[in-house]
Amino acid sequence: MRKNLIMHFVILLLLSILIIPPAWSGSGKHGKISVENRTWDFGFVPLDYKLIHIYKVKNEGEGDLHIQKIVPNCDCTNVICSDTLIPPGSTVEIKIIFDTKNYYGQNNREIVVHTDDPDNPTINLEYSSNIGLFPNLFRVEPHSLFFIKGRKAQTVKLSNISDDDLEFSLELEPDSFFSIDKAGGTLNSKKDVTIEITPSENLDKGTFHSSFRVRFDTKPEPVYITVPVKIVRY
Repeated sequence: MRKNLIMHFVILLLLSILIIPPAWSGSGKHGKISVENRTWDFGFVPLDYKLIHIYKVKNEGEGDLHIQKIVPNCDCTNVICSDTLIPPGSTVEIKIIFDTKNYYGQNNREIVVHTDDPDNPTINLEYSSNIGLFPNLFRVEPHSLFFIKGRKAQTVKLSNISDDDLEFSLELEPDSFFSIDKAGGTLNSKKDVTIEITPSENLDKGTFHSSFRVRFDTKPEPVYITVPVKIVRY
C-alpha cells in the first residue's frame, strides 16, 4: 500500500512537470538592444572640465530588455542611466560625465553596457577627445561657461581664421539646462559669429554640468570643439 502511494505521487509529479510549463520558460520573446550612435567625438576640449554626452539606448525586441550593469574603463567617467528596464519599442538615456582633469592630448575611452539581450549581451560605447589643444584656424571664445544665480545669458564668439567660408552647426545634449539662439549657419573667411547661451529658468537648487559641441564642416572631415557649461543655483 505504501509503495503504491509513493508510486502514485511520483506519477502525478512527473505529469505536472510535463503538462505545466515552468515559470522561467517564458514566451521566447526577448529584448534587443540598439544604439543610434555608439561613438562620440568631443573634439578639442579645455583642461580640467566635465564633459557631458547622452547615448540613447532603444529596445527593438519583442520582450523587455534589462540593463544589468554599465562599466566605464576609468575613474574619470561617471555614468547615469535613466532606467534599467526598457520595454519593447522604448528608449532610455545613458549619460556619461567625463572629467578631463589629469589628462592631456588625444584621449579615447569607453563604457561597456551589459544587458540580457542573448544576441548582444555587451556593447561598447566609445568617446574621444583632444584635451588642452585647439585648432589654429578655428576658435571658440571663451572655452567654457559658468553661470551663477542672476547671470541670465553669456555670449560665445566663433572665429574662422581660414581662407575658406564654411558651414557650422551647434549640437546640444538633450538635458535642457540651457538654450542657444542659433542652430548653425555660415561662417565666412576671417569673420566671427556670436552666439548667446541662456540657462533654463526652471532649474532647482544645485550644480548642473552640461556641454555643447560646435561642428565646423571642413574637408575631408569636420572639426569639433566642445564647450563645457556649468550652472549653479542656490
